[in-house]
Amino acid sequence: MSVTGSTTRNDYSASSGQTVFAYTFQILLGTDLKVIQNGITLTIDNDYTVSGAGVSGGGNVTLTSGASGGDTVSILLAMPIDRTTQYQNAGDFLASDVNGDLDKSYIALNQLQTDVSRAVRLKDQDQSVDLELPLVSTRANKFLRFNFDGSVDVATGTPGAPSTTDDITYNSGETGSTQRTLTSRLQDFLLATDFGVVGDGVADDTTAARNCILAAIANDKVAYFPEGDYKITANILDYKKLVDGGKSPKIVGAGRGLTKFTISGTQTDYVFSIYGDTTSYGSSSHPSGILLQGFSVIGDDDDSVVQNIFDLAMISYFTIYDVNTFQCSGVNLRMRECWEGHIGLKAIRGGAENVYPIVCDYYFLDKKSDSACNNLHFGKDFQCEAPPWSAMFWGRNTRKVMMSGKIHPRRSLTYTVPAIVMQGATNNTMVGANISWKNVKSIRIEDSPAGTDSNGSYPKYSASENVFIGNTIAGGFELKNSCRRNTIAYNVGGIPQIKDNYDATAGQTVFAYTFLADDAKNVQVLQNNDELEFETDYTLSGIGDEGGGNVTLLVGAAEGDSISIRRVEEEFVDIQGGVDNIVFGNNFSGPGTDLKYVAGTNMLPIEFNGRSTVATFNSRDARARVEFEDDTGMCRVGTLAGKLLLEADPLDSTADTKIGLRVDGVEKAKVDNNGLEAADGKFTASLTRGTSGWYTGSGTPEGSVAAVVGSIYTRTDGGANTTFYVKESGTGNTGWVAK
Repeated sequence: MSVTGSTTRNDYSASSGQTVFAYTFQILLGTDLKVIQNGITLTIDNDYTVSGAGVSGGGNVTLTSGASGGDTVSILLAMPIDRTTQYQNAGDFLASDVNGDLDKSYIALNQLQTDVSRAVRLKDQDQSVDLELPLVSTRANKFLRFNFDGSVDVATGTPGAPSTTDDITYNSGETGSTQRTLTSRLQDFLLATDFGVVGDGVADDTTAARNCILAAIANDKVAYFPEGDYKITANILDYKKLVDGGKSPKIVGAGRGLTKFTISGTQTDYVFSIYGDTTSYGSSSHPSGILLQGFSVIGDDDDSVVQNIFDLAMISYFTIYDVNTFQCSGVNLRMRECWEGHIGLKAIRGGAENVYPIVCDYYFLDKKSDSACNNLHFGKDFQCEAPPWSAMFWGRNTRKVMMSGKIHPRRSLTYTVPAIVMQGATNNTMVGANISWKNVKSIRIEDSPAGTDSNGSYPKYSASENVFIGNTIAGGFELKNSCRRNTIAYNVGGIPQIKDNYDATAGQTVFAYTFLADDAKNVQVLQNNDELEFETDYTLSGIGDEGGGNVTLLVGAAEGDSISIRRVEEEFVDIQGGVDNIVFGNNFSGPGTDLKYVAGTNMLPIEFNGRSTVATFNSRDARARVEFEDDTGMCRVGTLAGKLLLEADPLDSTADTKIGLRVDGVEKAKVDNNGLEAADGKFTASLTRGTSGWYTGSGTPEGSVAAVVGSIYTRTDGGANTTFYVKESGTGNTGWVAK
């Protein structure tokens, strides 16, 4: 019979109860087949029968018992390759014998070809390469591998495992992903545990952490610290690009609640220090692309132990994100001449007495410009919570900084320094921030003084052109020295941050307050959420005492009345110096003054539809006032319950304090301790039929004082029936009748 080239194997996944399975290749005998069911070789006649032997198209294998669903059944040619016939000299040479032998040979070749196709072999496209195995003595207890040229080799190690990650390929399996070595994949970042960190909060991880970070910088990689508590006893990053070279530091953790660096002991040298070229001003050799992300730094919470954390100088394009500093009694973040950075730091209970936790400042003290931080962004993810002294310092020429974060005080403390001190800062913007403070103003804007140091003299800087808009500022603003062109607009403020609350007993009148109040205006008293009036509803004691005093109600409270005593600022914006500053549209809550500024300053008018005004306020209580102060006293202009308020308040009780009414610079009337007085001795009022007046003088008015009918005259030297006169008729100076 003819023999065609074909595979000599058929594989099936059986259906439930299936017994018949076809084979598609030629066999000579039924015993030439091997049948395997679920990995077990079956026995002919016992487990199956064969039909179609000698048929060119194959035949069937019939199982004696039906298969189960999903059984694997394989039928393969396993013909013994031997020769059982022999031709004799001068013997018969029959075609049937020759065809039988040739058929068996070609069937055997098909069987071998199938076996070869299932073996490890080279593709046709491959050039010749040595695939011969080494001797058994060489390959014993080793595993097989391919060299860089594709040839066969062996290597030491555990049989069945590669010796290095270079021998393993990696593919993410995602669409478009490519294959690379596992070494390349693992070196995408440097893992701190590969450098020996323990992360149990007990072992000292300082050296291992430092080695990981420095290696990452040198190779321009990320230093990754997985979840753990890493004990640190010294600086772990002291990087100066000019000296160390390399790339930009990138330190990443698993998240600020998971990766922790716990600082042990004093750290006068910053734990993380990153410097560009500080040898000369204006150098372009500074690192960029710095990343600090996903970890916390935990301090000792001991004000006597200095723990300085981040020190950045002469760097650009950096990101601090999801980073937390907690109880670090030192500078948490100092930035000097840093540009284009985002700060998403949460600093809690950081700083110390006379130590700001957050500092933006200059590095080259002797330079007049371009010598401080600029283009920084304190985002909504920035927070400075419960510092012991102050929160932020913006130094000389800090500019183009955007602040939208949050600052809150520690409720148990009394503060003497504002939350933010802007000393010589210029062109900065605060929008959408939430700044709560107590005892003093939230923000102070002042000059950076001139001086000298080892580098020579340096000039004064005026805080100027800063914009504060749309913020919540509890405590308000203080502007000093020669600050100029600052804008404070549409802020909400005055929310008290210190308060004492009581549930009154029946008839109770005395309630203590526990804070310092410099003036009665610093105390706000609410009874059942209704604001009470000082001296009308209550009196105060203890003004000026640091420990506070008492509020005494003039009418006893009812049982269960809610009494709340709060400290509020006397004024929302206190301008003590400077020129051309703008304040308008703020909404201040509290019994104090919206705006106060002293003589010698001026405010830049704002144009509204061609009309000029200095400041506009929307007050949520009965008062809205602007306050002015000079060397001898102060006065206020505003409204009280919708009525015009003019108020003078002398600092010196002997001063000739008065409210003067002037026209074209000439005083027409005044109000002082003697009452209302006209400068020329008369007051006039406009009536329907003309102008009637109230005149005063010596002697009779008849024939000497011209007036219209209805006017009156009081005589200073008159007697009975000659002191009071009424103009009853006539024109000119006649028609006066004594009464």
